[in-house]
Amino acid sequence: MTNLHLIIAVIAMVLLCAFFSGTETGIYRLSRFRLRIGLEQRRSIFGALDKLMADSTGVIFSMLLGSNLAANIATSLVTYMFLRAHQTQINAEFYATLIMVPVLFVFANLIPKNVYFYMADRLMPPLAPLTFAIHRIFVICGAVGLLKLFSRLFAHLAGAKTVSEQMVSTAQRPHIRQIIQETKDEGMLSSVQTQIIERLVNMPSVHIGSVMVPLARVHMLPLDAARADLFNMLKETPFRHLLVYGKSKTDILGSIDIYETLALQNEFVDLSPFIKPLVPLNADMAVIEALNAMRNNRLQIALVARFDRHAKPLPLGIVTMKDLVEELIGELAE
Repeated sequence: MTNLHLIIAVIAMVLLCAFFSGTETGIYRLSRFRLRIGLEQRRSIFGALDKLMADSTGVIFSMLLGSNLAANIATSLVTYMFLRAHQTQINAEFYATLIMVPVLFVFANLIPKNVYFYMADRLMPPLAPLTFAIHRIFVICGAVGLLKLFSRLFAHLAGAKTVSEQMVSTAQRPHIRQIIQETKDEGMLSSVQTQIIERLVNMPSVHIGSVMVPLARVHMLPLDAARADLFNMLKETPFRHLLVYGKSKTDILGSIDIYETLALQNEFVDLSPFIKPLVPLNADMAVIEALNAMRNNRLQIALVARFDRHAKPLPLGIVTMKDLVEELIGELAE
């Protein structure tokens, strides 16, 4: 093999590495909305793309494998060329590294990733058949399955979603915002509708810890409160549900409905018979997840806490269904 053939092979490997690297970014940036439109229009290239995106995590692994494989082959070929030029092994490796690091960084990573970042919806459909064929090769040889196994194992140990799932989800938000803006500019959405949709898009990144009422601002009653204490509390607060604490204000026992409690004519020496337990929610829980959990359990109020594996949950505040709904539709009247 002549040096010309080796140079052509190196260029081919760099281009292949650029394809893999760009496609990886394209997976994150591809608009699922435009994909569905293409499928509804029965455009054939979107059929292959739909099959590809059905296993987006596996495709990302395939692209990473292909990129690394092509980069290693290109570097090895350049090293071989220097060895043929009677360079020592150390010099050959040094020169190959000196040349290939900037070449791979610029032409196989920086440029293709930026191109796909802005043109994913245009480039991904026509290249979907080639991408799918390469992906199937990596699947058949078992490399993708092995990487998925390790990914699930590490995600399970860390108690989190896989990195690719989080990145794909995060990368779609700019697309959604762009579609919302285009729809608004065409006069199909009012400003109020646009605000609600934008809040809905942002909700997955908003945690209940940022919308809760801190414990220091919550109206509470001690466990040994009597009827007179409840009447006095009515003069100070408009809220119906009040927290009850035990030894300290961080020892939250539950909540009471002050109206239901006062409706009983019998005297009482403490609030134990009226306490309803509060469901603790992690302060890191997304607003949309908390809203769904409270709706499914028909809760109007929940305790926001920080969880520690080796200790009792530390109360931080409370959140109501009203607080969560306001994140979607805006401020409500008291």
